[in-house]
Amino acid sequence: MEIREVVICPADGMPLAMSYTPMQPWEPLYNDATALLRGTVFPALDLPFEAAEE
Repeated sequence: MEIREVVICPADGMPLAMSYTPMQPWEPLYNDATALLRGTVFPALDLPFEAAEE
């Protein structure tokens, strides 16, 4: 009878994921009305949306 090694997951023993999150300096937040219009309370995250042209 032949015995074979079964590999269940080649990543066993490795971390599932790693993330890099840079520090963001604290700054004044948008007021409630502006935040609702802009979709964020953080001015640094208020970026323009540029849709790709077809």
